[in-house]
Formats: sequence, structure tokens, C-alpha cells
Amino acid sequence: MSASPLRHGPVMDISEGPSAHEQCEQMRRESEELCFLGQLKPAHAKAVAALKLATEAYGKNSLRLVPFYLVLVDISLRERQLKPAEEVLSLVNWLLVKDRKVGVDDSASGILTGVQPFVPELPEEMKNLLVIRMNKLYSLLHLEYGAYSEGLQRAAHGAYHCSLLFGPDHLYTSELYFCLGLIFHRMQRAALRQQQAQPQQESQQQQRELQQRNQQNDSALAMLDKVVDIWYRFLTNPPEDTAAWMLEHRRLRIHEASSMLQQIVGIRQNLLGAKHVATGEVQYTLGLLYLFMGDHLQAKAFVKQALDIYVDALGPEHPSTVDVIGVLHQLDEAGV
Repeated sequence: MSASPLRHGPVMDISEGPSAHEQCEQMRRESEELCFLGQLKPAHAKAVAALKLATEAYGKNSLRLVPFYLVLVDISLRERQLKPAEEVLSLVNWLLVKDRKVGVDDSASGILTGVQPFVPELPEEMKNLLVIRMNKLYSLLHLEYGAYSEGLQRAAHGAYHCSLLFGPDHLYTSELYFCLGLIFHRMQRAALRQQQAQPQQESQQQQRELQQRNQQNDSALAMLDKVVDIWYRFLTNPPEDTAAWMLEHRRLRIHEASSMLQQIVGIRQNLLGAKHVATGEVQYTLGLLYLFMGDHLQAKAFVKQALDIYVDALGPEHPSTVDVIGVLHQLDEAGV
């Protein structure tokens, strides 16, 4: 009986391995960058090419292919190619489940026979990260299908495991909170559209539906508040070595934060109002994010918007307003 392909290491030639590995990883990073820049067609082509090269290097059943598949899923979701995204996610799920089963079987076999157990292809923390990313993308897929309960389940599962691995206030966990908040917000909008499309209902039923929508609004805002709080704390106390942090976490986390925070601006404007202090708070956080990225013009634009709201809502002497004024002065002194 032949051994499972997962029991073998990468099938690449040792002499050419490092260059093949570096080449496909570089192509994957480039496809991610193109995706976040909104250049989806070249991003998709690059992701497919990277996956092809990685398959040749690692073998078609290798767990090392999962990051390449996940990039392809992300791009497909942005292109609204839902069926291809769903098919690739099913394959990712199969690879991860199969690896877990192989690991359990090998551990049991090693205990019984005394044979050295198989060394996994990827560290356990990396595999856990891949499961979290898969759950995040599954939640977004369910969101696009309008399957809100399934989306909430996937996002909650990812947030729970991310909290266990990294902590509930980690930047990675904020991405799962955002998924939860976005799903609650879409649920509220869908319920409102449904209610508007129906004939006039009894006041008691209207009251129940209004209460349900308010609960969904509260849940959405609570999750999105956590996203803003996590990034605000990070940006007001950034790592001393920014270059090293960017190297470790890559600029993609920052791109992701920018996308999340800009969507939160729109949601808070819709639910709370354009002049609400919470809307100003997320605009200020966006300003700090762009300042962290070195984009001083964008930073100044968001900080000025936040300042107008803070002055109106809190007054010019409020400590939060003073903080915003201080950042604006720094940008002015830098000649922005």
C-alpha cells in the first residue's frame, strides 16, 4: 500500500530548491500586493502562476500550497467569483483536515512501534494561522452569499482561535472582529430592506423587528469598536523599530487595516452620523495609520476631518481634541 503524499517532504530537487522556493514565494507576495492595490486581473494571473510553480516545487497534496490557495481565494472574492472561491476553500479545508488526521495517525503509530514520528511540513502555529485565515475567508464568502448565520459561525470560530493564539487585543484578531461587525451590519440592512418590501404589518411585529435591527446595530458597532480600539492603541504606541515590525508582519496588515477602517468610517456615518464623535475617532485613527505608513498628505486630511468633529462635539479644550491638534501641528511643522 503506497504512503500518503503528505508523509513525504517537499519533492523539489535539493540543488534547485531554495531558488524555486524563493521564486514562488516572491510571486505570491507580488500577487498579494497587486490585490491590495486593486489590480485584480494581474494579481489573479500572478497568483495562478505562483500556485503552478509551488505545485511543481512541493507536490500537489502539500500543505505548503495552502497560502497560495488562500491568496487566490482572496482575489476571487474581490472579483466576486464566488463559486471558484468556494471550490478552492473546500480544497484548502481538505488539505488541513487531512494533515491533522495524518498527524494523529503518525503520533499513534510512533507510540505503538517506537518509530520516529513524521516531521510535519509546517509548524503548528503556522497551520493554526492558516485555519484562522481560512475561516476569515469562509465568513466573507458566506457574507457575499447572504448566508449570515454560517458567516457569523466561521468568523466567531476564527476570532476565538485567534484570541487563544495571539490574544483578544492582537492586530490579527481585529480582522476577525471586523468580519463579525460587517456581517451584523449586513444583516441589519437586509432585514430593513425586507421590512420595507413587505406590506404594512401589525405594530407588535414592527416593534419586534425594530428591536432585532437595533440589536444587530449594537452588535455591529461593538465589534467594529474593538477594531478601532486595537489599531488606535497600536498606532499611539507603535513599535520602536518600525522597519523590523513591517518586515515581520509585512505591509499587507497595514493595507488590511486601511481597508477596514475606511469601511468603518462609512458604517459609523450611516448608523451614528457624519458628525458623531465616534466617526471622528475612526478618522483620527486612519490619520495615524497613514502617518505610520509615511503618507503625510493622507494623514493630514483625515486628522483635519477628525479635528472638526472633535471641536464641535467635545470642544477645543478636551484632552482628545488637544491630542488631535498636537498631531496636526506635527504635520504642519513637517511642512505637510
